[in-house]
Amino acid sequence: MAQYDKPVHTVEIYEPSYLHAQQHLQSLPNAKAFLGGSTEVLKNNILPAVTKDALAFVYLDPHWRAHLPLREELALVFASPAPCCCHDW
Repeated sequence: MAQYDKPVHTVEIYEPSYLHAQQHLQSLPNAKAFLGGSTEVLKNNILPAVTKDALAFVYLDPHWRAHLPLREELALVFASPAPCCCHDW
């Protein structure tokens, strides 16, 4: 998606994965890697930039040992102003 001038964000809680993503995405100015927990980064960095006029695609891969933040991530995404095709599911 970043190759087609769409904004792309990845969140990595594990620093080596973050550094790999950052290096891999450095040639794409509209792609950004964040280091931290997904719920905090979604709430503080990614979702505030989404507007009600923008369609957002969110892919959640929330598993890291015993930490499974899927419920919190979905609550944040559904509370954002972006239109979402799965609100009625």
